[in-house]
Amino acid sequence: METDGKKAAPEGPHLLKKDGYYYFMMAASSGAFEGHHQLLARSKKIYGPYESYPGNPFLAQYNEKAVNKHQGHGKMFSTPNGDWYITVITQRRDESLKNSYSKKGYSQLGRETSLYPVIWKKDGWPFVCDKQGLPDTFEFPDLPYTPVKTKQSDDFSSQKLGIQWLNVRNPVYEERRLDERKGWLRLYTGNYTLDDIQARNIVVQRETDKFYTATVKMDFTPQTVEQAGLLCYYDTQTYASYSLRKDGDNGFRLVVEERRGREKIKRVVAETKGINAGVVFLRVKVEGLKRSFYYSTDNVNWHLTGTIENASYLSDEGTPMWGFMGTMVGMYALNYGSGIRIPADFDDFVYSAGR
Repeated sequence: METDGKKAAPEGPHLLKKDGYYYFMMAASSGAFEGHHQLLARSKKIYGPYESYPGNPFLAQYNEKAVNKHQGHGKMFSTPNGDWYITVITQRRDESLKNSYSKKGYSQLGRETSLYPVIWKKDGWPFVCDKQGLPDTFEFPDLPYTPVKTKQSDDFSSQKLGIQWLNVRNPVYEERRLDERKGWLRLYTGNYTLDDIQARNIVVQRETDKFYTATVKMDFTPQTVEQAGLLCYYDTQTYASYSLRKDGDNGFRLVVEERRGREKIKRVVAETKGINAGVVFLRVKVEGLKRSFYYSTDNVNWHLTGTIENASYLSDEGTPMWGFMGTMVGMYALNYGSGIRIPADFDDFVYSAGR
């Protein structure tokens, strides 16, 4: 099936039967980024032999100027009207800002989903695109508008976390409770730091917008070096945190800290001293590559702690590790080596998309 000699990372085989043919699709081949494509073959018999699609790959983005790139992992289907489409994963890059480690722009949101029409030709082969590549737009399918929106905000009143929440590693459920303080998510300060792959007390969800605001109410009193707060997270080497920490004998402080993975930079961006322990509202406002961090004591009057003007490192291209998952936002509570286990309680996480 492979025509260009690249046989890297074949994944996602699909088998479809239509009009007497078995269509075998290798949904991903040649890696996850440039060159990502799909292959197709067909046979009258399920065990073959199979003939390759003329001009494989069957689906690929040849247009370097397109907004949507790296398409693959597609699945063909038909609508009740008899029209055919294919859903694929794709990646949108913001090419407005580039630097030495990302000359082709940034993808904050990771892999997304695109839809393309499929045309069945007289010779029985499906057609999606030619060497001109895949289009960025096409006529909307003739189907009823049926929006499906995943819940993002959470008041933590349920007995279990919603489907929007992700665990960066297998959770320790004794460290993450919804039944100890009604209407609150309790995260105990687990061992390790944000830099450690063993750290588990991190609860996040995928960012789905380049412009949004996330707000959470937190009740936390650190004793030594423990910290808890709001987190914009890609992986252990790439994140921006906004946490409440003890300020020696001077009370408490809120700290904006970043770790820029590829640049190998970890630093405190800004801090606000003289904060009272206990209940505080935390907010991050994301405006493209700009991220601003605010706090409030009453959820009405907000005060800026600091801004990261260029958070382009929070992207698929900004991590030195395997990057295609997109940036996440949520909460964490860790003891940073003190061994002290104390609760950090979170309530009313509100995600608001838009400028």
